[in-house]
Amino acid sequence: MPDRDLGGLGENKVEGWAIQKGIVPNRVHYDKKGWDIFLEFPQAKIANGISYPLDIRPPEISCLVQVKSTDKRIGKINRIKLTNWERMAKSPLPCFFTVIEYDGKEDPQRAYIVHMGKYWIGKTLERLRELEAQPSKLLHRCSMQLTYFDTDMIDTPNGASLENAIRKYVGDDPQEYFMKKCEWINNVGYDEYRSKFHFTLPKMSYASAMETLVDFGIGVTKEINLDSLSVEEVRFGLPRSLHPDIEPVNPKITVGEVPPAGKAYVVVTGEEGSILFQDSFTYYSPGNLFPFIPFEYWKLRFSSEIMSFILSMKDNRADMNLNLFQSDNQIHISKLSKAANFIRHSAVPENVPFKMEITINNSTLDLDIHSTDFPPINAQMNRILSTIETAEFVFNNFDQFDDIEVIPTELMSQTIALMMMKGYLNKERFGHISSIVDIDNEEDIDLTSLAFVNCVYAAFGKKVFVLSGYILGQGKINAEDEGFRVTIENGMGRCIKKRLMSKNTFKKFSMDNFADESFKVLDEQGVQSVIIIKGQPRPTALGISS
Repeated sequence: MPDRDLGGLGENKVEGWAIQKGIVPNRVHYDKKGWDIFLEFPQAKIANGISYPLDIRPPEISCLVQVKSTDKRIGKINRIKLTNWERMAKSPLPCFFTVIEYDGKEDPQRAYIVHMGKYWIGKTLERLRELEAQPSKLLHRCSMQLTYFDTDMIDTPNGASLENAIRKYVGDDPQEYFMKKCEWINNVGYDEYRSKFHFTLPKMSYASAMETLVDFGIGVTKEINLDSLSVEEVRFGLPRSLHPDIEPVNPKITVGEVPPAGKAYVVVTGEEGSILFQDSFTYYSPGNLFPFIPFEYWKLRFSSEIMSFILSMKDNRADMNLNLFQSDNQIHISKLSKAANFIRHSAVPENVPFKMEITINNSTLDLDIHSTDFPPINAQMNRILSTIETAEFVFNNFDQFDDIEVIPTELMSQTIALMMMKGYLNKERFGHISSIVDIDNEEDIDLTSLAFVNCVYAAFGKKVFVLSGYILGQGKINAEDEGFRVTIENGMGRCIKKRLMSKNTFKKFSMDNFADESFKVLDEQGVQSVIIIKGQPRPTALGISS
């Protein structure tokens, strides 16, 4: 058989197959960019099994095809220019190689569709990355082999098989395909970590260097000052220096949040084995960032909503820290109450021993810790603990202790209301309460038999705790510019009525609803003068600094 133009035969054949199925084949007239035919498919009436309205239906499929024809059945095409591979790999359009085997005959015997998908994109970009490290090699003189297999063969060399093969790879929505191809281009060849850092620390002892790296690796410190720093991007296992010509000035490594290593469960028990505290912790290991650090230098940082601690693997010593309200997540009040009780228990002058059991991935570590391992309770922590204990008392009196979750800022902002409620419910004495009253003269009030009445409320989630109460005692009066200020010192608190409401019900509720009940109760007790405080009491009215 005389020499044939196999390339032209193959392109004509693919063109004919396309026309059979109503696909528009656009032949290239100046073949320099690596593709032979631009195929435009007819608009699908149904995409992804859905009949879309005209204005939102997916666009029609378009793709680039390079045709290769051969009389040999060897499963490969040699010496395809690397520049052609690059264009097809990086084009947002679907790209295909169509290989037609003639076996020396006039008609195609077999045809193959090789998709420029994740595998071939990866092979192309890897070859380009290798070439980057060989500047003596010129891109336009490099080539790469195409291989194809029986799995790439279409059922029959005709238009229907061509269309089915292309639609199988592209799907019904070219926009979705475009996004997927962009993901392949951007991510193929990278491991979990894309970059590799090379640095040297300032001159220090080996032990100090390890401690510096460990503290940074578990998030105790947020930056490390360096002597030198270089960064490499690693793709396909091949490093490439980033900004090799730039010498950093005062280099340092900084981190916002280090990645956690996993979850741990911690139980603290007393001398008699009673559980004082238990919680789930997130723990941080230096091995995530610096796997080369010898284990004897390791520390592990454990953190929960309640507390955090650092465990030194060298001496199995735990350095405890209290984290109450470091985040504004919802916390169950019962959990806070147990934590507050444990913190009070640990803040004793004696050196009280505890047992700590840490479980990670079914492995358990037992530690001996002591009250001296905990920081002392400062004024701020004491206020937080007192508010938690007050909330516990109030919620128990409303039979809601087991159901309430609180947000820390929400809880602390209602400290005064909770204190008032506890005082009324517990029949406590109030050291000081006062209010400006609108009277003509001092004789209008019987200071020997006086009560302040008010209604207080506290809202948590969708629930509102409402309570009316009074403070009974002997009063005194002083004239001020705003009017007469009436004060009760060391008055006795009493609850008149408590009620649990939804927020929607509370919006329609009037504090005056409790007024009649209050007057009736106080009248029965022979109280002569009653002052109603409307709204929530201010801290200054209770003798508390703002």
